[in-house]
Amino acid sequence: MSFRDRAEPGNTCWFSLDGQLYRVEIDTPLLLDVLTGTASYTRLVPGATDDPWGLWERLLDPDDAFDLPDCEAVTEGVIAHLTGWLPHAAYALAGLVDAQWPVISGKATAGGVDLLELPVRRVLDFAYAVRVEYAEEKDRNELDRALFTPRITARRPRRRAVAADADGQRPAAGDGAAPPGFSVAEQQGSFMSAMGMIGAAQS
Repeated sequence: MSFRDRAEPGNTCWFSLDGQLYRVEIDTPLLLDVLTGTASYTRLVPGATDDPWGLWERLLDPDDAFDLPDCEAVTEGVIAHLTGWLPHAAYALAGLVDAQWPVISGKATAGGVDLLELPVRRVLDFAYAVRVEYAEEKDRNELDRALFTPRITARRPRRRAVAADADGQRPAAGDGAAPPGFSVAEQQGSFMSAMGMIGAAQS
């Protein structure tokens, strides 16, 4: 499985699986539901692809090597690509959005921004910004370690996710791997864009 190095607005990305290219497009409320577990991950892959029935047929075909663990691994790669966060961090920040929705959405609304109209990566960036805004340095350091440290698990999918670009292939998002272009320094500063968006709306 590989990701196509192609940025599009909103919650949209491309990936290829066994030589076939798939486009993923999903609205922010449903993607947040997937990240919090309110909706099944299959609502993202295969559900939000441009060929959901074709992928479901592969999953249901006992002679096809593509199975649910593979599908879950592909989904985690898509999540990393769409959110710009490691999968476990995306789940944690989406949980924060869910638990603290009145505070987080209220702060955004006060600045004239509807979070559910933004790409989910901006929603998670903003949740991170709100979380660390008044945090003590020790608490912020602990949070950063939890979010930015890749997790290695015992399970290894048979298909490894790699990002495809014009120069070839490189490791990308998967189980315990950083998404394409992931940078701790960039991610730690990413909340500034969310805060800047609020500030611009207030001015």
